[in-house]
Amino acid sequence: MMNEVRDLGSSTYTVESDADKGLVIIRYRGRVAPADVAACAEEVASALAEMPPGFCLLVDLTDLESMSVACVPYLEEIMRFCDAKQVSAVIRVVPDARRDIGLQIMSRFHYRRTVEFVTCKSLDEAAAMLTDAEHEPANAVVSSDTQHD
Repeated sequence: MMNEVRDLGSSTYTVESDADKGLVIIRYRGRVAPADVAACAEEVASALAEMPPGFCLLVDLTDLESMSVACVPYLEEIMRFCDAKQVSAVIRVVPDARRDIGLQIMSRFHYRRTVEFVTCKSLDEAAAMLTDAEHEPANAVVSSDTQHD
């Protein structure tokens, strides 16, 4: 599922969810504007309606070129939605450290302390983490703010 690259068309984001697997995926690409993240937040809220507590959020920044600082309030809103729905783990795909748009810092203020955070350099690495989570949940997510090389 994760290894296939989805065509986002002209959109700068997609939101996918699978309540049975307890997974929400947000993918950003290109140059993302505040209106894009505002629309994304609405889609995330809808996706979370069916999501059980303890779900995993995957945020893929592989194809992100840039994101305006004016997107921050909408990113924070997405974080609050996920936290309220009791997200247990956030896996971010950030292949280039220059694409880290401050999500680690914002996470400290908008998620409970019990949420686990993992940053991966590739989608394959993130897929492996999710596969591990399906088979051995207790060992699947590494400690908070872990950076995988």
